[in-house]
Amino acid sequence: MSLLIKPLRQGMDGEAERKETGGVALLLPNICQGVCVGGGVKCLDLKGERLDQRSCEALEAVLKSLHFDFINLQAAQLEENGASALLDMILYYESTTHLDISDNSSMGTSCWRALAHLIKQSVRLSRLDVCNVAVVDYPARSLSKALLTSLLTELHLHNAQLSGVPLYTLVSALKSNRALQELHLTSNLLNSYQDALHLGDLLRYNSTLHTLELSSNAIADDGLEELCDGLRWQTAGVRVLLLRNNQITVRGMVHLAKALPVLRVLQVLDLGENFLGNEGMQVIREPLMVNCSLLQLGLAQASITCEGAVALAEFLAESRQIQRLDLRHNQLKVGGLMALCLSLRINRSLACLDLDHTPPQEQTSATRQNKAPAAPQRAGRGGRLRAWEQLSQISQSPTGTIEYPQREENRPVLTFPKILAAEDGGRHGVKV
Repeated sequence: MSLLIKPLRQGMDGEAERKETGGVALLLPNICQGVCVGGGVKCLDLKGERLDQRSCEALEAVLKSLHFDFINLQAAQLEENGASALLDMILYYESTTHLDISDNSSMGTSCWRALAHLIKQSVRLSRLDVCNVAVVDYPARSLSKALLTSLLTELHLHNAQLSGVPLYTLVSALKSNRALQELHLTSNLLNSYQDALHLGDLLRYNSTLHTLELSSNAIADDGLEELCDGLRWQTAGVRVLLLRNNQITVRGMVHLAKALPVLRVLQVLDLGENFLGNEGMQVIREPLMVNCSLLQLGLAQASITCEGAVALAEFLAESRQIQRLDLRHNQLKVGGLMALCLSLRINRSLACLDLDHTPPQEQTSATRQNKAPAAPQRAGRGGRLRAWEQLSQISQSPTGTIEYPQREENRPVLTFPKILAAEDGGRHGVKV
């Protein structure tokens, strides 16, 4: 059940009225009187509501009566005193397992102190989102200190201005942290020098972190070298590494090629939206064959054409463990498709191959004309049509969007999204 708090005066009980909260109906009597018999509700959604000090205090009647899977305080315009009191209540009543306080830029010292205390002391809170907030200076220090003994397992710090000293402070704490399993740091302007060096150290010394998301930063080739050096040390640790849109080129693939044969833990690697090209595929082809841990590889929008597809097809033919390969938004034509087709006749591990049913430049042209792409046969592209038909026959799946159906006789599932932007803004990665 999800409890969505709306600005309705009716529905407030006597306590809320006495506190004159006015703008937000903070307490719903039917909820507090036991609609949820087990004392738990899926979500308390206060996103976008203005929570002043009186509103936060009135929430105590709800927090002491119910436990939530998710409390959403995103963009709640939290005021200093009210926010710190609310966070203290969430800790005292152990109200939630997932807390989102993103987009609250006015949080001051007392609020960050209360948040740090919550992170350090809570035995129920497992996920925290603090995105689009500057985590620098005191916030970075208080958060990092709390993480030394925290039981958090998932931390999202997207667009938190972490580059430089804040990241160093965070990594210093996480080196000894033995609880955190997922760290998401997208859009933090992380660079290929000091920042990548700190992240490499994190990989060397932390063996409990399973997922590291660094998409939309500037890790680049030199930064990837530092990450690969850290991964080499791991006998347990990062299984999912997401590096989408990080200015990585073929030179970075040289560093990855050196690490792939010795990696024993990494299972999911997303290198989408990087300019890797055909040469990059040639560089990592043989190391991928030797690697025995990688299960999912994301290469969407990586400037790959038929030559690169042939190199990947050779890898597929040899691999015994790869389960998913994402090649969407690349320029794959008849030669590349036929090579993939032949490799799928040999490969027995691949569960899902992500491809564009229509090449990207044709999708763009069709979008401009405000009409659906023409059928391949009407455009005279018989060779590519035959390639699609053979791929579909091998997979025994119809064209269209297919998400992880049951595999039959170890045959790979092909996904052919029609207009990718219609579903998720055109941004795709390896799904984990």
